[in-house]
This record gives sequence, C-alpha cells and structure tokens, in this order.
Amino acid sequence: KDDDDGSNDEIKISYGPLPNLETLCNYGFVANNGGYNPYNFETFPVRLAGGRLPITLVVGGDGDLDGSNACKIDTLQNDSSLRMLLSRMGDEEEEMYALITGELDAAIDNAAEGVRVMSGLGGDDPSPTDPLAQQYLQGRLATLERAQETLKRRFPQLYD
Repeated sequence: KDDDDGSNDEIKISYGPLPNLETLCNYGFVANNGGYNPYNFETFPVRLAGGRLPITLVVGGDGDLDGSNACKIDTLQNDSSLRMLLSRMGDEEEEMYALITGELDAAIDNAAEGVRVMSGLGGDDPSPTDPLAQQYLQGRLATLERAQETLKRRFPQLYD
C-alpha cells in the first residue's frame, strides 16, 4: 500500500493455525518452510488382525505421537488378540511400538515415493507434475520423519 510518504509497505495476512492439507485444499497453497508447520498433522493407519478396521494414528507437526493418540494407543494396548500376541514376544509396550514403527515406515516410504513421482524422478514421465502436491508431500514426509526420530529416541533398539 502507498503511505502518505510514498513508501510501499508489505501487507501480510494470516490464515491462522492450519495444517498443510487444509491450506492446500481450501486456499491452494502449502507453506514453504522446509516442511515444518507447527500446526500440521499427518495420519497413518495401523492395521489390526482379524480383518478389523485399522486404527488411524495422528502425528503432530513436531513429530509427537502421544498427544492426540493416547486413547488410540490404549485401544491398541488393550486389544485382546494383539495383547496375546505381544505378551508372547516380551515387552508389550515395546512390541506395540514396533508394530507402529513398521506402519510408520510404510507411510514414510509412500510419502517419499509420492515426492519422487511429483518431482519427475519416479514413474514413466520425467517432468515434474504438480509442484503443490510435491510441496504437500514433502511436508508430509518431513512430519512423518520427525515422528520416526521421536520413536528412535524412545526405542532405539527398534532401529538397530
């Protein structure tokens, strides 16, 4: 805007504390800040035995798995068929997180493949396809990798 003194000041607006997927779908952009958005969250499924529906876990922008998943992790820990299986393997909490780690690794691989395809490095067409999708997937990948780092700190033996 032009001030009375002739200077041009930048006008800034805020969309508020929104996750990447919401800004992409509703406003057509993804924040480009190295994949970090403190308000972002990503989800990934943890499959259960017996053909039951998977439990969807939420990863916070900082890689936190415990905050919004407390009751879901309790559900996993209290699942009778899973408990029976895990109790045969030793430390139930560690084995439950080993299951979560495997599912998280698969979600990371899927996001990384999406980034490769969207950047033109994967698939048959070597040209970049959708920079916004690529940017969203890079943010998803970064968030999921932060969760992986959180699990590595908590259970380093799962990554040996």
